[in-house]
Amino acid sequence: EVADAIERTYSAALEDYCTELAHHYARSSNTEKTIEYLDRAGRQAIKLGALKEAELCLKQAIAALSTTPETPERTTREFNLRFALWQVLAGTRGFTTDETVRAARRLRELGEKTGNPEQLTNALRAAWAAAYLQGELTAAQQVAEQLMEIAERSGSRYGLTLAHSTLGLIFAFRGELTRAMQHSAAAIASYNESDWSGDVWNPHVDSLSSMGLVLWNLGSGDQGRAKIREAISLSERLKSPACMATSLSNASSFYMNLREPGTVREAAERLSTLASEQQLPQYVAQGSVYRGWAMAEQGRTDEGIALIRAGLDSLATLGTRLPLTASFIALSEAQTRAGQIEEALAAIKQAFSAVGEVQIFLPAVLWQRGELHLKRGDETKAAGDFREAIGVARRMGSKAFELRATTSLARMLNKQGKRDEARAMLAGIYNQFTEGFDTADLKDAKAILDQLNA
Repeated sequence: EVADAIERTYSAALEDYCTELAHHYARSSNTEKTIEYLDRAGRQAIKLGALKEAELCLKQAIAALSTTPETPERTTREFNLRFALWQVLAGTRGFTTDETVRAARRLRELGEKTGNPEQLTNALRAAWAAAYLQGELTAAQQVAEQLMEIAERSGSRYGLTLAHSTLGLIFAFRGELTRAMQHSAAAIASYNESDWSGDVWNPHVDSLSSMGLVLWNLGSGDQGRAKIREAISLSERLKSPACMATSLSNASSFYMNLREPGTVREAAERLSTLASEQQLPQYVAQGSVYRGWAMAEQGRTDEGIALIRAGLDSLATLGTRLPLTASFIALSEAQTRAGQIEEALAAIKQAFSAVGEVQIFLPAVLWQRGELHLKRGDETKAAGDFREAIGVARRMGSKAFELRATTSLARMLNKQGKRDEARAMLAGIYNQFTEGFDTADLKDAKAILDQLNA
């Protein structure tokens, strides 16, 4: 009676008392009200960023629901509860852990049973995330194309935004940069914030971050910076810890590409603090890698290498393969800073093995391997790696990595007395840039061109 009175009198403020009401109704064996308020408590916790609390409430709601008779309405309700739980588990457990993958499979079963286009879209969203984070881009693309078909058939703006966002991410990591830009821009164009209210993850944040990476590769570093800042600002406004962690992780990766250890460390420390407080293991691991790389670049190589290794161990435990190549590159660069050339070569060999379908990292792997061969005095192998990196970068349209590899090759050719060849190849790519002249790679290229033209 007391609980009923609260519900009638203070309906506007009920969200603050959902957990207490759920426990009251559970004690009084009112299953329907128990489920309702556990559900509401879980969703309120999501809005507040309290993912562990949300996980507990949603699991209790599902357990209570399982005691009720099987009906189509129960199936729909279970789907909605399990989709909210899957989003939470993706943060608190990681997208590719056994529990989260099982949750994604159950969603697929329920979505196919209901036949509801929106629920099937969300079931496919969970299936896509597992494949994508495991680096299985062909499988992820097949799911994303199913998302697009459903969205176009049902006229769902939510589904269209999701489909374009997922395809943008896939093509970015495949190294298909133009297609990635098209899909990310389309996702942003169709995005409506009200469609994503209460969601743990956000496609606008993902698409902005993806565009930042792609723009840098295409030679527009300043525009890329702007997109990365926009992604962080949006995630801060949304007040979602998972979105904030995503944007900070992507920012750390972006600035690592730009070779800016101070900025990487700032973003990575924010990421590590947030991820530790919110218990987001995937982002704790990635924060460890980025912090370690920045420390090594700033001279604290032993600490940096230890942090990167810890992050790699965690990623392996979580089954998250997508960031592995970049993490092995970070380890190799840190070991190079420490003068551990043989260890650095072993790490870059692991990076090469981890590339798979994630081709965007291949030019960086080849370039780093070339630099290590050069340090060992093997100019033939070094030149082969630099030329292969240039070829791969050109096929992708990655001016950024074409410039980096060409700079290394030109520096080597100049020392061999091949001044004209070095000048012609480096000027050819450098002159294609119209912005980002304060970045490390463009500064290095300009310094060598000045020497070659002296």
